[in-house]
Amino acid sequence: MRRPPKTGHAAWAPTMAVAALVLAACGSPAGSGGAAPANGAPPPGGMLVRQLNPGASLGTSTSLTMASMGIAAKHGLNLQFNASGASDTNNIAAVMSGAADVSSASAATLDAIQAGAPLEILACTDQRYMQIYLRNDIIARIGVPPTAPLADRAKALKGLSIATSAAGSQNNDMVRQIVKASGMDPDKDVQVVGLGDTSAIVGGIKTKRFDGAAYSPGVLEQNVADGEASVYISVPNGDFLDLFDGAFSGTIFARKDWVEKHMDAVNALVDSLAEARKLKQANTDAVREKVRTDWFPKLDQKVFDSAWTTVVNAKGGDGVKCTRSGFDKTIAAGVGKDYSKVKYEDVILPRSQG
Repeated sequence: MRRPPKTGHAAWAPTMAVAALVLAACGSPAGSGGAAPANGAPPPGGMLVRQLNPGASLGTSTSLTMASMGIAAKHGLNLQFNASGASDTNNIAAVMSGAADVSSASAATLDAIQAGAPLEILACTDQRYMQIYLRNDIIARIGVPPTAPLADRAKALKGLSIATSAAGSQNNDMVRQIVKASGMDPDKDVQVVGLGDTSAIVGGIKTKRFDGAAYSPGVLEQNVADGEASVYISVPNGDFLDLFDGAFSGTIFARKDWVEKHMDAVNALVDSLAEARKLKQANTDAVREKVRTDWFPKLDQKVFDSAWTTVVNAKGGDGVKCTRSGFDKTIAAGVGKDYSKVKYEDVILPRSQG
C-alpha cells in the first residue's frame, strides 16, 4: 500500500485497522445486496482510475450512472468502480493511503482539507437530495401534517430524534442547518443521531427507536412503502432550497499529488461524470432500470422508481461544476465548523470552478 507523505498529513494518515477495512471494501460487491455491475469491470487498456463510491445511495446517482452505463471507457478510462458502503472518513482514508485514487465524501472532504489533508475537489456531481422522514405515528401525535407550511413542519421537529449519517457528514450537517435556520438549537432542541450504517437507520424507524430519519432517496423508501413513515421535509422538492441550491454534493476528490501526475485521467473522469449527469437527467427507462438492477436489486420496483423520480426532478443544480456560490453555501452548512483554511481557488480543480 502506498502511504501518504508524512509532512502535514498526520491527522489523516489512516490506522492499519481503517486501511484494512478500506482494502476489504474495495474487493466487495456493493449496494443493497447488489453485486458490482459486469460493465464496471476494468476494460482492456485505458487510464486506470480506482473510484471508491460511498455506498449505493442515489445521493451519488451520477457516479452510479457512469459506472452502470460504461461511460468512462468511452473517455479512455480503465475505471475500477466499487460502491463499498464505507463511511466518509474511511473513503478519505482510502484515498490518503493510496487504496483508492478518487472517492466522494462531500462535507467531510472540506473537514479533511481543514485538518491538513492535501485533497482537491474534481467535480460536484449531484444536488442536495436529502429528505427528512417522520414515522407516521409521530406525525399523528404532533398534529402537523406533511402538507403544512414549511415553517410549521420545521418547528415541529423540536424534541424529536432524527437518525442520519455520521457526525460531520453532509446529511448530518443539513439537518443541523435546517434546525438552526428554523430558530432552534441543533444541540439542544433536536436529537440528531449520527450512524454509519444505513440498515440501522431503516431498522430504527421500523422498531420505533427513532422518531424520524434523514437521508437521500434510495434508503428510507421501503419504510414509506411499508406504511411506517412519510417524507416530511424534502430538499429536492424545494424545501429550504435557498439554503442548499448549488451546495456541494457528490463531491469527487483525489490527492493533489495524484491529480498533478494524472491530469489526462482527471479530465477524462470529469468529462465522464458530466456525460453521466446529462444521461441521468434524460431519465430514460434503460438508464433507470440499469441503475436499479446493478445497485438496488432488492428494492421494490415502485419504491425505486419513486426515489429515482425524486432525484431526477430535484430542483436546483446544474452540471458538475463546483460554483463559488455553492462553495459559500457548503461552508455555511457546516454549522459551528471552522473552515478558515479552506480556500475556494485552492481546493477546487480549476476547470470545475465557475
